[in-house]
Amino acid sequence: MFYLNFLLLFVLYIQYLPQIVLLLHNVIGINNDVDFQAYRKGFIQGVNDATIGFSLEEASYSNQYVDKNRIASNKYKQANDYKASYDSLAQVASEKQFDDDNIDKKAVKGAKGARGKHKKLDLAVKALRDITTEMKSLAREYSKADGVEKEKIKDKLKLKTPKKKELEALVAKLEKNVV
Repeated sequence: MFYLNFLLLFVLYIQYLPQIVLLLHNVIGINNDVDFQAYRKGFIQGVNDATIGFSLEEASYSNQYVDKNRIASNKYKQANDYKASYDSLAQVASEKQFDDDNIDKKAVKGAKGARGKHKKLDLAVKALRDITTEMKSLAREYSKADGVEKEKIKDKLKLKTPKKKELEALVAKLEKNVV
């Protein structure tokens, strides 16, 4: 008998579960009012809910004017801050340009004064650059070549490698003397 009663309650629970969920979900309880029930069945055209007048948004409407004034003053303050930072950036940029121009003038003057003084260094750098480009072109030819041609190119590269190392050492020594 107990199991039969339990089974009957369980079936009723499952059958009325959607209504139970609606009752629990409805916080205000307006869906259970007699007026709303009549409205759902079509007996009346509208329901006057007195609880709508007490919303959480009411407080924000009363402070809206104050908020607008505060926002406007903040916008003006931010605009002045942006203008001041822009002016300071423009000043820094103009000072940097002036400094860069002075540095460039000094570098040109120093380069003109150094002409001929470092002729050995200039020649060594040019020779190193030439031998490096020549070795790179030989390496490209080596990748395309076959058999005997590869051996000839390899021999040329073996001859140029010590010259390149010697030039690198000379350039390093001359650069050290320049500085």
